[in-house]
Amino acid sequence: SNGMEIKVEHGLDALSQADILIFPSWLPEKAPSAALLKVILAAHAQGKVLVGLCVGAYVLAYSGILNNKQATTYWAYGKAFVERFPKVDYQENPLYIKAGNIMTSAGTAAAIDCCLNLLKEWEGAKAANHISRMMVSAPQRSGGQKQFLSRPVISTSSDDRLNAFVDKVLSDLSVPYTLEDAAKHCLMSKRTFTRHFHRHFSIGFVHWLKQARLNYSQELLEATPLSITHIAEKSGFNTEQNFRKQFKLTFSVSPMAWRKVFQEGR
Repeated sequence: SNGMEIKVEHGLDALSQADILIFPSWLPEKAPSAALLKVILAAHAQGKVLVGLCVGAYVLAYSGILNNKQATTYWAYGKAFVERFPKVDYQENPLYIKAGNIMTSAGTAAAIDCCLNLLKEWEGAKAANHISRMMVSAPQRSGGQKQFLSRPVISTSSDDRLNAFVDKVLSDLSVPYTLEDAAKHCLMSKRTFTRHFHRHFSIGFVHWLKQARLNYSQELLEATPLSITHIAEKSGFNTEQNFRKQFKLTFSVSPMAWRKVFQEGR
């Protein structure tokens, strides 16, 4: 009615050439056709990446490949999802979940988070961080939904003072910053700075800074031969031991393991 058209030029056969199959949505009550289920099962057997965004998780659940695996979907459909697919280990809390070569996400905004992490896995932290900044995608939303995967850090707000300060921090993360330093640089009291920063970035400054340092360390691990000690210094961690600890707590792998997995994947 408004001049927009969705024109399908290819059939299901074209999916055989794809490395990633993404289902952005679905009618929950509608079971996929036998032909589509066949494609999904074949792609899964071949180790291709299958992604169900929001209620797109229903498609994957109908195929049976989510049985005995953790998965999520848009919370409003959670109860119906559990009733229809009792063999799936449904998780209401995460924004998105990775189970082997399968990814599922909660609603629309969480779908963006999920795809940014997919990009991060395939192309590295630098590419994902760049796109998340362009999209002005929040680094972490408040609430009870705890992610299973990390998200890139962005640095754009509507406050020029905060933007200038964030750009300064990101230009050299080896420089130590306290909350007091940050507030002074932005000509604010510590209380005012804390309130403004959280309002614009949906995250506290100290948490944001730690995530920025960790994301930068991922870029260095992926793209440089620098030693772990040097990377810890350039990323702004006070000791190598603290860097290793924070990296493992956040990403569930050691820095060396992250480097090895990414380089082997290339």
